[in-house]
Amino acid sequence: MKKSNYCKVMSEDKKIVKYQRRIGITQEYYRSIPESEVLEILSKYGMNVPKVLELYDDYFVEEYIDGTLLDDIYTDYSNIDKIVIDDIINNIVGLIRIDFQSLSKYSKWDNVRGFFEYQILNTEEIWNEYNTSYDVFYNLLGINKSTIFKLKQLSKKINFNRPLCLIHGDRHKNNMIKKGNQVYYIDWELGCVGDLAYDIAFHIHQMKYSEADLKYFLLNLENRLPYEYKSAINDINIYLCFITMRSVIYYVKILYDCDYSEKLLDKFYIRLKKLCEYTELGIKLVSKNDIKTLLMK
Repeated sequence: MKKSNYCKVMSEDKKIVKYQRRIGITQEYYRSIPESEVLEILSKYGMNVPKVLELYDDYFVEEYIDGTLLDDIYTDYSNIDKIVIDDIINNIVGLIRIDFQSLSKYSKWDNVRGFFEYQILNTEEIWNEYNTSYDVFYNLLGINKSTIFKLKQLSKKINFNRPLCLIHGDRHKNNMIKKGNQVYYIDWELGCVGDLAYDIAFHIHQMKYSEADLKYFLLNLENRLPYEYKSAINDINIYLCFITMRSVIYYVKILYDCDYSEKLLDKFYIRLKKLCEYTELGIKLVSKNDIKTLLMK
């Protein structure tokens, strides 16, 4: 089980104390629903999530899942057991059938168009804040107001007839625990009523599937999706473009705030190269040396 600065693990008591994160913009993401409320609804539907044991004003106690993080089992781009991928598909499809009406009161949107527009607005606000300190770096990459405008134009291409559904928002190998033949899904702090296409895209962005596993995942997921949600598969790349841009914007801050290391620069450069594949945004693929020189100043 992983630890964080808002989570205290008490494995001997089979409990975890988690502080309710602030609702609103925190770093690069927007948190819209108290995590404990999401977990309580998921538990009622029999989903593999930690049970909420105690609830207080600013923190809650949840069940400790005694298993192994997928990140400790599978390296990036390695082959993942099909039973695990099938479980992930079950989790995604299972969320669609959950009645989320009691959580809708937290949303600032009532359709997928509003959801995507709000994600872009959130990113624009963060970029405006960061740009006051890191404008030289963003200028080097060609990230400016025009880039944000292009993102907004890109968002208009998705299928807005798709219904909303409950999403995890952060489903990656460090938020999934294998216990026996089952996978448990933790850290629902980014869970919200949103667009399925975003949830799938963010999962792919973070999961780093091998080419064969990604093909298996998408094919079998599409076969399982109800008709009204099948359009999500076609809109994954649009969200991947946005998610990669958001990641690059945020990672610039990390590069400046952390002590310089080649490993950190390599991680950033992988994101930058991926972003440059979306040619419609017009981002410059500058050299590592140019970035390093700028950081050393």
